Amino acid sequence: MTPEEREKLDAFVKGMMTDLAPTSAHEIFLANSMAEEAWRLNQIGPAAPTSPPSAISMAPETNTAPWKARITRTRPLGSSPP
Repeated sequence: MTPEEREKLDAFVKGMMTDLAPTSAHEIFLANSMAEEAWRLNQIGPAAPTSPPSAISMAPETNTAPWKARITRTRPLGSSPP
């Protein structure tokens, strides 16, 4: 990492820490970890498309299924499994 990149990282982390305002040692650790990971992920860019791919020749319902996923509860919250 160049000194210029380190300055940008430090400024980014400082801004995140200010916004998150952690108070305890555990919160400080988590906030700092989140800020550093956010920086790293911003540097590598998006890893996957943000919308369904249009050039894949599969049925439309197959292409869009991941973006239309739903979670449904089959039993009341707090109840024991059968």
